Amino acid sequence: MEFLKNLIIDSFNGFSPKLIPLFILQLLVAGFLAYLLQKVVNRKFDKEIITHAVIIAVGIALIAAISKYALPLAVLSSSAIIILGLRQQTDKNDLLGLFLTVVIGIGCGSGYLVLTCLGLIVLLPIIFLLPIKK
Repeated sequence: MEFLKNLIIDSFNGFSPKLIPLFILQLLVAGFLAYLLQKVVNRKFDKEIITHAVIIAVGIALIAAISKYALPLAVLSSSAIIILGLRQQTDKNDLLGLFLTVVIGIGCGSGYLVLTCLGLIVLLPIIFLLPIKK
């Protein structure tokens, strides 16, 4: 029984079970902000510029939260996801959408919920109001 207890404690890798609600909040906020970004950008261009933003942002937030204290792992994981996403991106606006989605995921996953929300509140009107050309 002691072995199982030690195995479970070691599996948390220093993560306190008391922080699980905060972890879930980080993932939910990342998904919500990515959804807002996707709606605003797609409405701006009248076509699907950003697709699957919620899944990408939550995945990046998950990676950032897991590797919060291991910067090389976070950079490597996020870079791999961006490179995989770039294989299908052909337009600069698509690349901008993917970049902003990844930024939302990294910001929320690393615990900067308020700063990420404030940044998106400033960024969304700029995207919607300024003329962005192809």
